[in-house]
Amino acid sequence: MENDLKANETELKLHINDEIIANLKVTSFWANFLSIIGFVYTGLLILMGVGFLIALPIIGNEIFPVKVFPINYIGIIYIIIGLVYLIPTLYLNRFADKIKTALLNFQQIEFESGFKNLKSLFKFMGITTIIIITLSFLVIPIIFISGIMMAGN
Repeated sequence: MENDLKANETELKLHINDEIIANLKVTSFWANFLSIIGFVYTGLLILMGVGFLIALPIIGNEIFPVKVFPINYIGIIYIIIGLVYLIPTLYLNRFADKIKTALLNFQQIEFESGFKNLKSLFKFMGITTIIIITLSFLVIPIIFISGIMMAGN
């Protein structure tokens, strides 16, 4: 039974009709648009991080008179967020470019590569979401306990 299933899977071919091609063209356009916005946003985040690294030590005492943590961390956090945001933006851009090329030139390898990038994008976003949810469940109790301890003093 399992061998029959594997034989049928290798024979299975999907038909890509004109409607699917049209939808993929529109999808690649919007994916390209969003990736360009993502690159601009990433660049701005990194520039802001560098700006914070330069400016906050100079004017930081006036803005943050109480030193809870080193002010340079704000700039470093912005740069890290920008670099992390670059990864899904690259996957999205590659998806858009590969699908567009595949549809224009009828190239199967580019088509498959485009969808591999889309898969990587969703995988990255899923893992990132799991990490953020996990950190939220860890940080919220710490903040709550810290607040209780500070209120007691």
